[in-house]
Amino acid sequence: MPEAYDARKLGIVTSVKDQGKFNTCWAYGAVACAESNMLIKKLATLEEADFSERHLAYFVFNIPKDPLGNAVGDKEVLTGERDYMIGAGMTSEAGSAEEMSISLERDSIKLLVQDKKRFKLKTFKISGAKNILIEWKTSDEKVARIKGLGIVEALSPGKCVITASSENGGEASCTVTILARPVKVEGLQCVNAASTAARIQWEKQPDISGYIVFRYNEVTQQWNEIKRIKSWEKNIYVDKGLTPGNSYWYAVRAYSDAEKEVLAESSELLYVTTKK
Repeated sequence: MPEAYDARKLGIVTSVKDQGKFNTCWAYGAVACAESNMLIKKLATLEEADFSERHLAYFVFNIPKDPLGNAVGDKEVLTGERDYMIGAGMTSEAGSAEEMSISLERDSIKLLVQDKKRFKLKTFKISGAKNILIEWKTSDEKVARIKGLGIVEALSPGKCVITASSENGGEASCTVTILARPVKVEGLQCVNAASTAARIQWEKQPDISGYIVFRYNEVTQQWNEIKRIKSWEKNIYVDKGLTPGNSYWYAVRAYSDAEKEVLAESSELLYVTTKK
Protein backbone atom coordinates (compact mmCIF):
# COMPACT_ATOMS: atom_id res chain seq x y z
CA MET A 1 0.00 0.00 0.00
CA PRO A 2 1.34 3.48 -0.78
CA GLU A 3 1.93 5.90 2.11
CA ALA A 4 -0.55 8.33 0.63
CA TYR A 5 -3.16 8.38 -2.11
CA ASP A 6 -4.54 11.60 -3.58
CA ALA A 7 -6.89 11.23 -6.55
CA ARG A 8 -6.58 14.95 -7.16
CA LYS A 9 -2.85 14.66 -7.84
CA LEU A 10 -3.51 11.77 -10.20
CA GLY A 11 -6.06 13.88 -12.06
CA ILE A 12 -8.85 11.33 -11.78
CA VAL A 13 -11.40 13.25 -9.72
CA THR A 14 -13.30 16.47 -10.40
CA SER A 15 -13.79 19.35 -7.99
CA VAL A 16 -15.76 19.22 -4.73
CA LYS A 17 -19.48 19.91 -5.13
CA ASP A 18 -22.18 21.03 -2.68
CA GLN A 19 -25.71 19.65 -3.08
CA GLY A 20 -27.11 22.35 -0.81
CA LYS A 21 -30.58 21.60 0.58
CA PHE A 22 -31.91 19.50 -2.29
CA ASN A 23 -31.30 15.92 -1.06
CA THR A 24 -29.66 14.84 -4.29
CA CYS A 25 -26.53 13.25 -2.83
CA TRP A 26 -27.27 10.13 -4.87
CA ALA A 27 -27.01 12.14 -8.09
CA TYR A 28 -23.74 13.78 -6.99
CA GLY A 29 -22.26 10.40 -6.04
CA ALA A 30 -23.29 8.76 -9.31
CA VAL A 31 -22.01 11.60 -11.49
CA ALA A 32 -18.71 11.73 -9.57
CA CYS A 33 -18.18 7.99 -10.21
CA ALA A 34 -18.94 8.43 -13.90
CA GLU A 35 -16.56 11.39 -14.14
CA SER A 36 -13.71 9.53 -12.43
CA ASN A 37 -14.30 6.45 -14.57
CA MET A 38 -13.93 8.53 -17.73
CA LEU A 39 -10.75 10.15 -16.38
CA ILE A 40 -9.17 6.82 -15.38
CA LYS A 41 -9.92 5.39 -18.83
CA LYS A 42 -8.65 8.61 -20.44
CA LEU A 43 -11.94 9.14 -22.22
CA ALA A 44 -11.99 12.79 -21.21
CA THR A 45 -9.86 15.52 -19.69
CA LEU A 46 -10.56 17.22 -16.34
CA GLU A 47 -12.08 20.14 -18.23
CA GLU A 48 -14.37 17.85 -20.24
CA ALA A 49 -15.45 15.43 -17.49
CA ASP A 50 -17.63 17.78 -15.48
CA PHE A 51 -21.28 16.81 -15.71
CA SER A 52 -24.44 18.22 -14.21
CA GLU A 53 -25.82 16.53 -11.11
CA ARG A 54 -28.94 18.69 -11.28
CA HIS A 55 -29.53 17.60 -14.86
CA LEU A 56 -29.53 13.96 -13.75
CA ALA A 57 -31.74 14.66 -10.71
CA TYR A 58 -34.27 16.64 -12.75
CA PHE A 59 -34.68 14.03 -15.50
CA VAL A 60 -34.92 11.10 -13.10
CA PHE A 61 -38.24 12.63 -11.97
CA ASN A 62 -39.16 14.15 -15.35
CA ILE A 63 -38.44 11.28 -17.73
CA PRO A 64 -38.36 12.49 -21.34
CA LYS A 65 -40.14 10.57 -24.07
CA ASP A 66 -37.87 8.02 -25.73
CA PRO A 67 -37.37 9.29 -29.32
CA LEU A 68 -36.98 5.67 -30.51
CA GLY A 69 -40.34 4.70 -29.00
CA ASN A 70 -38.99 1.78 -26.93
CA ALA A 71 -40.10 -1.74 -27.77
CA VAL A 72 -43.79 -2.64 -27.82
CA GLY A 73 -45.08 -2.95 -24.27
CA ASP A 74 -42.04 -1.31 -22.65
CA LYS A 75 -42.63 1.39 -20.07
CA GLU A 76 -40.64 3.40 -17.57
CA VAL A 77 -41.66 3.25 -13.90
CA LEU A 78 -39.89 4.75 -10.89
CA THR A 79 -39.70 2.17 -8.10
CA GLY A 80 -38.14 4.52 -5.54
CA GLU A 81 -34.89 2.52 -5.36
CA ARG A 82 -31.96 4.90 -5.78
CA ASP A 83 -29.77 2.48 -7.74
CA TYR A 84 -32.53 1.88 -10.28
CA MET A 85 -33.35 5.57 -10.53
CA ILE A 86 -29.72 6.51 -11.10
CA GLY A 87 -29.26 3.82 -13.71
CA ALA A 88 -32.44 4.80 -15.53
CA GLY A 89 -31.47 8.46 -15.47
CA MET A 90 -27.87 7.97 -16.59
CA THR A 91 -28.82 5.67 -19.47
CA SER A 92 -31.94 7.50 -20.66
CA GLU A 93 -32.12 9.73 -23.73
CA ALA A 94 -31.51 12.76 -21.47
CA GLY A 95 -28.45 11.12 -19.86
CA SER A 96 -26.10 13.52 -18.14
CA ALA A 97 -24.85 16.80 -19.53
CA GLU A 98 -21.98 19.25 -19.34
CA GLU A 99 -22.03 22.06 -16.78
CA MET A 100 -22.70 24.91 -19.17
CA SER A 101 -26.23 25.97 -20.05
CA ILE A 102 -29.94 25.13 -20.28
CA SER A 103 -32.40 24.66 -23.12
CA LEU A 104 -36.16 24.21 -23.47
CA GLU A 105 -38.09 21.51 -25.31
CA ARG A 106 -39.71 24.10 -27.59
CA ASP A 107 -38.58 27.44 -29.03
CA SER A 108 -42.14 28.48 -29.98
CA ILE A 109 -45.65 27.50 -28.94
CA LYS A 110 -49.28 28.56 -29.42
CA LEU A 111 -51.78 28.59 -26.56
CA LEU A 112 -55.37 29.68 -26.05
CA VAL A 113 -56.48 32.26 -23.50
CA GLN A 114 -56.92 30.54 -20.10
CA ASP A 115 -54.59 27.69 -21.07
CA LYS A 116 -51.89 26.62 -18.63
CA LYS A 117 -48.72 24.96 -19.85
CA ARG A 118 -45.69 23.72 -17.97
CA PHE A 119 -42.47 24.37 -19.83
CA LYS A 120 -40.05 21.46 -19.66
CA LEU A 121 -36.30 21.64 -19.89
CA LYS A 122 -34.62 19.73 -22.69
CA THR A 123 -31.24 19.97 -20.97
CA PHE A 124 -30.59 21.08 -17.41
CA LYS A 125 -26.90 21.91 -17.06
CA ILE A 126 -26.40 23.88 -13.86
CA SER A 127 -23.50 23.62 -11.43
CA GLY A 128 -22.91 24.55 -7.81
CA ALA A 129 -25.32 24.99 -4.91
CA LYS A 130 -25.97 28.66 -5.62
CA ASN A 131 -26.54 28.06 -9.34
CA ILE A 132 -29.24 25.42 -9.22
CA LEU A 133 -32.34 27.63 -9.37
CA ILE A 134 -34.10 28.50 -12.62
CA GLU A 135 -35.56 31.99 -12.89
CA TRP A 136 -38.54 32.32 -15.21
CA LYS A 137 -39.57 35.62 -16.81
CA THR A 138 -42.14 36.84 -19.31
CA SER A 139 -41.66 39.78 -21.64
CA ASP A 140 -45.31 40.84 -21.26
CA GLU A 141 -47.27 40.02 -18.11
CA LYS A 142 -50.50 41.21 -19.75
CA VAL A 143 -50.22 38.43 -22.34
CA ALA A 144 -48.91 35.59 -20.16
CA ARG A 145 -47.53 35.17 -16.67
CA ILE A 146 -45.08 32.53 -15.51
CA LYS A 147 -44.82 30.79 -12.15
CA GLY A 148 -41.75 29.43 -10.40
CA LEU A 149 -41.89 25.89 -11.80
CA GLY A 150 -42.16 27.03 -15.39
CA ILE A 151 -45.97 27.04 -15.55
CA VAL A 152 -47.21 29.66 -18.01
CA GLU A 153 -50.76 30.98 -17.85
CA ALA A 154 -52.24 32.53 -21.01
CA LEU A 155 -54.05 35.76 -20.14
CA SER A 156 -54.86 37.65 -23.34
CA PRO A 157 -54.22 37.44 -27.10
CA GLY A 158 -50.77 38.52 -28.24
CA LYS A 159 -47.13 37.45 -28.26
CA CYS A 160 -44.50 37.31 -25.55
CA VAL A 161 -41.19 35.61 -24.84
CA ILE A 162 -40.75 33.26 -21.89
CA THR A 163 -37.16 33.10 -20.67
CA ALA A 164 -35.52 30.58 -18.34
CA SER A 165 -32.16 31.59 -16.88
CA SER A 166 -29.69 30.40 -14.27
CA GLU A 167 -27.18 32.31 -12.17
CA ASN A 168 -24.29 30.72 -14.03
CA GLY A 169 -25.31 32.50 -17.24
CA GLY A 170 -27.37 29.79 -18.91
CA GLU A 171 -30.45 31.08 -20.73
CA ALA A 172 -33.16 29.70 -23.00
CA SER A 173 -36.30 31.28 -24.40
CA CYS A 174 -39.56 30.37 -26.10
CA THR A 175 -41.85 32.63 -28.15
CA VAL A 176 -45.46 32.22 -26.99
CA THR A 177 -48.42 33.19 -29.17
CA ILE A 178 -51.74 33.49 -27.34
CA LEU A 179 -54.90 33.05 -29.41
CA ALA A 180 -58.48 33.88 -28.44
CA ARG A 181 -60.87 31.04 -27.77
CA PRO A 182 -63.30 30.71 -30.69
CA VAL A 183 -67.01 31.16 -30.02
CA LYS A 184 -70.15 30.64 -32.07
CA VAL A 185 -70.13 32.60 -35.34
CA GLU A 186 -72.89 35.20 -35.46
CA GLY A 187 -74.48 37.20 -38.28
CA LEU A 188 -74.13 34.64 -41.06
CA GLN A 189 -75.94 36.00 -44.13
CA CYS A 190 -75.95 35.93 -47.92
CA VAL A 191 -74.98 39.33 -49.32
CA ASN A 192 -75.30 38.33 -52.96
CA ALA A 193 -76.64 35.29 -54.81
CA ALA A 194 -75.95 35.05 -58.56
CA SER A 195 -76.84 32.17 -60.87
CA THR A 196 -73.60 30.21 -60.29
CA ALA A 197 -72.16 31.81 -57.14
CA ALA A 198 -73.16 32.87 -53.63
CA ARG A 199 -71.38 35.42 -51.47
CA ILE A 200 -71.76 34.88 -47.71
CA GLN A 201 -70.54 36.95 -44.79
CA TRP A 202 -70.41 36.83 -40.99
CA GLU A 203 -69.16 38.80 -38.01
CA LYS A 204 -65.41 38.80 -37.32
CA GLN A 205 -63.81 37.23 -34.25
CA PRO A 206 -60.50 38.95 -33.43
CA ASP A 207 -57.35 36.97 -32.57
CA ILE A 208 -58.52 33.48 -33.57
CA SER A 209 -56.90 31.38 -36.30
CA GLY A 210 -59.78 31.61 -38.76
CA TYR A 211 -63.02 30.08 -39.99
CA ILE A 212 -64.24 26.87 -41.67
CA VAL A 213 -67.09 27.08 -44.18
CA PHE A 214 -69.35 24.04 -44.57
CA ARG A 215 -71.96 23.20 -47.20
CA TYR A 216 -74.56 20.46 -46.94
CA ASN A 217 -74.47 17.70 -49.57
CA GLU A 218 -77.99 16.41 -50.19
CA VAL A 219 -76.74 13.31 -52.02
CA THR A 220 -74.50 12.03 -49.21
CA GLN A 221 -76.54 13.82 -46.52
CA GLN A 222 -73.33 15.09 -44.95
CA TRP A 223 -71.78 18.46 -44.17
CA ASN A 224 -68.59 18.98 -46.19
CA GLU A 225 -65.81 21.42 -45.42
CA ILE A 226 -65.49 23.57 -48.56
CA LYS A 227 -63.13 26.29 -47.35
CA ARG A 228 -60.69 26.86 -44.49
CA ILE A 229 -59.93 30.55 -44.04
CA LYS A 230 -56.67 31.09 -42.14
CA SER A 231 -57.29 34.64 -40.97
CA TRP A 232 -59.79 36.08 -38.49
CA GLU A 233 -59.95 39.28 -40.54
CA LYS A 234 -61.36 37.59 -43.66
CA ASN A 235 -65.07 37.07 -42.97
CA ILE A 236 -66.38 36.75 -46.53
CA TYR A 237 -66.51 33.71 -48.79
CA VAL A 238 -67.71 33.33 -52.39
CA ASP A 239 -68.89 29.83 -53.30
CA LYS A 240 -68.51 29.40 -57.06
CA GLY A 241 -69.56 26.75 -59.59
CA LEU A 242 -73.12 26.44 -58.28
CA THR A 243 -76.14 25.35 -60.30
CA PRO A 244 -78.64 28.05 -61.32
CA GLY A 245 -81.95 27.85 -59.47
CA ASN A 246 -80.64 25.45 -56.81
CA SER A 247 -80.78 25.86 -53.05
CA TYR A 248 -77.86 25.33 -50.65
CA TRP A 249 -77.33 25.15 -46.89
CA TYR A 250 -74.25 26.77 -45.30
CA ALA A 251 -72.69 26.89 -41.85
CA VAL A 252 -69.50 28.49 -40.50
CA ARG A 253 -67.38 27.51 -37.49
CA ALA A 254 -64.60 29.58 -35.92
CA TYR A 255 -61.38 27.80 -34.93
CA SER A 256 -58.08 28.38 -33.17
CA ASP A 257 -55.10 26.20 -33.96
CA ALA A 258 -52.96 26.06 -30.81
CA GLU A 259 -51.48 22.85 -29.35
CA LYS A 260 -54.51 21.22 -30.92
CA GLU A 261 -57.32 22.60 -33.04
CA VAL A 262 -60.28 23.95 -31.09
CA LEU A 263 -63.57 24.41 -32.94
CA ALA A 264 -66.45 26.56 -31.75
CA GLU A 265 -70.04 25.41 -32.15
CA SER A 266 -71.62 25.92 -35.55
CA SER A 267 -73.28 29.12 -36.64
CA GLU A 268 -76.98 29.20 -37.36
CA LEU A 269 -77.70 27.54 -40.72
CA LEU A 270 -77.99 29.72 -43.83
CA TYR A 271 -80.30 28.80 -46.73
CA VAL A 272 -79.34 30.27 -50.12
CA THR A 273 -81.05 29.92 -53.51
CA THR A 274 -79.17 30.88 -56.68
CA LYS A 275 -80.80 32.81 -59.49
CA LYS A 276 -82.19 30.94 -62.49
